[in-house]
Amino acid sequence: MAASWYAVQPSLPDLIDSSTTLCVGAMILPHAVVSGRCPRHSPGRCLSPAVGVSHVTRPAGRSLVNTVRALGMPHLHRRRRPAPTALLMCALLPLLALAGCGANSSARASEAATPSATPTPTRAPMPTLAPGQITGPCASDPHNTGPYYPLGDLVVSPAEFTNLAYPSQQLPAGTPLAPVKLTTDDLGHEFPASPPVNPRLQEPGAGYAFSVCNNSTSRSHVLRSVGVTIESFTPSTAQLSAWAPCDGFYARPGPATFGGCGGSFAADEYLHATFAASGVGPGSFVEAAQTGTGNAQEPGTGAKAPPLPVNIAPGKSIEVNVGVTPPTAPGTYGFGFTIVVDSVDPGAAPGQFSTMVVEAEPILLAPVAHKWSGKGCERPAMLTQMPPEATNPPTMYVCPES
Repeated sequence: MAASWYAVQPSLPDLIDSSTTLCVGAMILPHAVVSGRCPRHSPGRCLSPAVGVSHVTRPAGRSLVNTVRALGMPHLHRRRRPAPTALLMCALLPLLALAGCGANSSARASEAATPSATPTPTRAPMPTLAPGQITGPCASDPHNTGPYYPLGDLVVSPAEFTNLAYPSQQLPAGTPLAPVKLTTDDLGHEFPASPPVNPRLQEPGAGYAFSVCNNSTSRSHVLRSVGVTIESFTPSTAQLSAWAPCDGFYARPGPATFGGCGGSFAADEYLHATFAASGVGPGSFVEAAQTGTGNAQEPGTGAKAPPLPVNIAPGKSIEVNVGVTPPTAPGTYGFGFTIVVDSVDPGAAPGQFSTMVVEAEPILLAPVAHKWSGKGCERPAMLTQMPPEATNPPTMYVCPES
């Protein structure tokens, strides 16, 4: 992963020359099933002094581990993507004593179109923090991979999918409309070249999440607002073939196996950013609206966090869950999350702000022309193309449903 910083001047006249604005970027590739750059607009558009600051004194808790109660699933940390392997492989146990390989091909899926990419600005590289480099109250959970982004006393985690986003995977262009044999037990990485496809983006629970931790032992900071920018967009007109690991697989003698893709995710702040359906593109920015609050440390119990703007006490941390309503144009979107806090400069005057923009991994949002699943393999046209013998270990397939 690489990170970069560059300065952005706020656009509001009352903020010019009165704010410290920093941006950090990270590209996180490749992506499998669950897990910035600065926006081209001036983040100052969303900055407005807030009154009535609330206070929260939640423990940093290393990195705010959220309990996942997925069916048949071991504990998952939010910073790691969901493990469909654990969800689905538990269903293989009855098949382990059985004895198949290979798959024939027939019709071909449509080739992907070659869209034009949107250029991105040049950025100067800037060091980030690996989990092992963070000491003090914000020391990272050893399960996390980072990188983390320092902003004065604050340590901000990557903006990643929650464990309930469950994106699909895109099959390679030209994949035959025939059974495809899965090649790995790590189902979340079956198609490693795929971007996240059509993830669930609705909070609470799904969408994106990041934590903001105050590593100071004496000074509080205020998280004032969060905004979302379309950092990049590449249109797509291709016929999309996609498989969601939650839709399972097929192994002889059948039937199709489905994983439990439930679970839970808790945050302190729930926000949602709604883009216009059309007429928007790279540089378009919306401030995320508050939709609720929670308690990331003790989900379902204890007092809920107050809404933004919220005070982050020394040594404390908050978890933010942001949902997004994207534009309707099909394509690959890169979203950046603008985090606005009071100035991290100890000598700053009241009303000054610091801004960090953390960019998430680009995602493909498009209609699915061919949905693949384990159930699709139960069609007679698919069964005849798979070896009839069971194997040990089982041979797993996914097939188009139409």
